[in-house]
Amino acid sequence: MKRIFLTGASAGIGLATAKLLAARGDEVWGTSRDPSRLPSLPRFHPVRLELSDAASLSESFNAALLEAGHFDVVINNAGDIAYFGPMESLSLETLRAQFQTLVFAHIELYRLALAAMRTRGSGRVINVTSLAARLPVPFQGPYNAAKAAMASLTMSMQVELEGSAIRIIDVQPSDIRDTRLHDAIAENVRGDRPHPSGMERVCRKRPGRSAPSIRHGARLARGRSKYPGCARSGTSRAPDRESDRRQESAAARHRRRNF
Repeated sequence: MKRIFLTGASAGIGLATAKLLAARGDEVWGTSRDPSRLPSLPRFHPVRLELSDAASLSESFNAALLEAGHFDVVINNAGDIAYFGPMESLSLETLRAQFQTLVFAHIELYRLALAAMRTRGSGRVINVTSLAARLPVPFQGPYNAAKAAMASLTMSMQVELEGSAIRIIDVQPSDIRDTRLHDAIAENVRGDRPHPSGMERVCRKRPGRSAPSIRHGARLARGRSKYPGCARSGTSRAPDRESDRRQESAAARHRRRNF
């Protein structure tokens, strides 16, 4: 039985992961800005967490940690796409908001998790970034950039912790259908934006699949994942550059056909 802190547990990947972990007997402290949206499950502990509020991050994590005693795994999963449109229409306020929820908040949670895990000498932090970190999607520049920043920071964390029993893992899923992503796209397409035809084409043709759980996190940490649609990092071994090139080439061909 593991004790797991999971952000963004009310929908998409987070909800699917929370259900699977609770079903297999793990204790899950799952967060949402609106606790009423969180599932009612055995061994699931709802936590209110607002990513845009620095005080909320520390208070919510530390309160959950006090209740749990310790966390074996912390999963940084929360964060929606805040903007879908051309960069020329992007405001700095929107860009800052996107980086707050997808980068700065996750860094703070990583710091809090690492401090707690160092006292026990072991643990796992799983950062859910995106395939868009390496293969940017048109009209979602802030999201692409934020996910790329978090993926790069995760690589730095891995090198810094090499040789310790604390592991940092980067999971890079592709499009997931049942999240706020597609709602945000639809809302922005309806607005008064330049390039409406291009935005509608991308919205109409982009793929999507039902949310998977990230139960392969433990396999990732051991370097044995074969999960489709996710890029693996988090081991001390050198990355498989040839495999990465093949995956990126296939994804690039898909983008040319559909976008």
